Parts: sequence; structure tokens; C-alpha cells
Amino acid sequence: MQSHFAPIPTQTMRLEGPTDWPAPPFSARDAWGDVDGSAVSVRIETMRGYGIEGEMLGFDAERKSLIFRFDNQGGALRVHFHRFRKLTLLQPLSTDAAGVQTRMQFASQLRKFKIALTGDGKLSGRTAGHVENRSGLFLFTPDDDERNLQRSFVPSSAYTRCVLGPSVEEDAAQRWIGTPQALSSALDESQGKRKVIAIGEAIYDLGVISARQLTVALAAQGENKKVPIGEMLVADGLLSRADLRTALGHKMGYPLVNLANFPLSSSALGKLSLDVAFECNALPLMVRGTNLVVAVDNLARVAQLASMPGLEGVMKVVPVLARQSHIESALLRAHHEFGSRVWNAPQQGWRLTAPMAA
Repeated sequence: MQSHFAPIPTQTMRLEGPTDWPAPPFSARDAWGDVDGSAVSVRIETMRGYGIEGEMLGFDAERKSLIFRFDNQGGALRVHFHRFRKLTLLQPLSTDAAGVQTRMQFASQLRKFKIALTGDGKLSGRTAGHVENRSGLFLFTPDDDERNLQRSFVPSSAYTRCVLGPSVEEDAAQRWIGTPQALSSALDESQGKRKVIAIGEAIYDLGVISARQLTVALAAQGENKKVPIGEMLVADGLLSRADLRTALGHKMGYPLVNLANFPLSSSALGKLSLDVAFECNALPLMVRGTNLVVAVDNLARVAQLASMPGLEGVMKVVPVLARQSHIESALLRAHHEFGSRVWNAPQQGWRLTAPMAA
């Protein structure tokens, strides 16, 4: 089962300028900046696999060619895309420089790729998103420290097929609970005997960091035991404060739910007003007798929910967990699917578009 919260899109786009280069699709265009009009250091990999380094003076998608020179003393020549199988920009993108939001999104979008080259051979590795158009395939490969992205281009004439594996988040989502039956079983099994797990494992289960980033963070924590690993990741811009709160709840044994595929229940939604649901970032999932199972990102909100009119003294709120952004998306989906008729009270329209507080 795959999550559809943060897919890696295949973007069809037209490169309008000779030096226009796409940004990773999970980030804002201005987070990284464009390839400007100056010379760009590149490496060209020929169809036979030989590497040639020099400078790119222009990238012309319409003519399927680039302007290349060996050094700033040499003359420029036009190299057509069918003459090489890979072009790499040698100046990497820094995830630190892109801003906290992009840095936090980066790791969850990492996935493996395999490219079957025309004729013979293959390329493989990992990429944080990809962009594909008539010219070819743009990849964004992390370095060993996963702090920088190397930009590469494979011309459409150089490959016959590209296979992409699940992203870090999609891989994690396969471990989340996705059906009412599975959730009921998990709740029955956990009554009175929740299994406490390590906080590092709980964070990894959210699908927000890669295994490599967790390993690096654990090694760094070994040198400084005074700082909890969750706080280290927040300080490093790899984890949001909201996701850390969710991970702390999961560490205590509360299950994670895949809201992308979980069926919405009108009877459960009707136990809360839409205002309260958005205010508490809470999604009612199912009614089990006198229990209302609610997905929250923060367990501290359970007491507030339990005191709501219609629930206090009548129904027990049973919390399960989901990421803050996933609950927001599911609430919008619930409103669009059922409208205002299903909720306990009329909604305030501004709450449907206002950003949720962390």
C-alpha cells in the first residue's frame, strides 16, 4: 500500500531559456535559484561512458543541445543531446541554503532509481524527486552526507526506461495502518500493553528522515548524550516540532494511521464540529461502542477533545496518530466529500484555508 501525501511528480515542463534548469519538484522554485547565464562547470558522460569536464554556456531544450567549452580559454561548440548519456552540474545545491521547510521535505522524497540505457548499460542511485519532459530526465542525487544535491540530466535519446522505487515516506506508509479492520485489531492488541519503542525508531516510522540521516544523528548523539536525538534533528532542520510530538506519542506505542487510504466515516465525523476538528487538528475515524477513535498529531489535545459538548461523559476519546499535515489534508478531503451536513455544527470558512499552528 502506498501513501499519496507527498508523491514525487513527473513534471512535464518546457525549458524556456538556454540556461533554465528545473528545481527539485518538492521545493519552491526560488528556494534554490536558477542556473544563471554564466558559465557552469559540468561533466559530460559520453555514450561509451567516458567523462569529460568543462563549462556549459547554454542549455537549449528546444534544439536538444548545449553549448560547451573545455575551459575559459577555449572556443565553444554545440553538443547535441544524442551524443552523450548524462550531464552533471558540478556545483551542488545545498539543502541548508534552501530553507528549513525544503530541508525537512528533502529526505522524505528520496527514492532509488534504475535507468535502462539505450543499447546497453544502466544508471542507478537515489534521487530527491525528478522532472521528465521531451528533452529527458532531470535527477537530484544526494551526496554521502545528504546535505547537498547533485543535479544531473539524462537525454531522452539515452534511455529506454526509468524505474523509481518508493520514497522514504511511501516506504514508511506501508507500515502504517490503512483500514478500520486493521486499526480495530491494533487497538485490541494494545489495550493495557502498549509496546514502547526507541525514539529514533519512532521518528523513522514517520517517514520524514532517511536511514542514513538517522544513523548519522545517532552517531552524533553518542558524542553528546545531553541532547535528545529528537531535539538534535529539530535543531538541524530535519524534523519539525510537530512531527517530534507525533513521534513521541508513537514511541509510547500509539499506532500510526495512513489517512490517505483510510475510509471516512460520517458517523464518526458527526461527533465533532468542523471548527473543533481544525482547532485541535483531529480527525474522527471510527465509533466503537462508546469509544470515538480520533487521529491526532499531538496527544495533549485528547483532554480538550474529551471535554467537548456531546462527548464529555458520553464517549471516550481513543487517540491514534498521524502527521499534522496529513490530518489537515484529510480534514479538507472530509469537508469536500461530505460538505457541512455531516459535522456536529456549522463550520467557519476561514478555517479551511488558514495554516495550522505548529
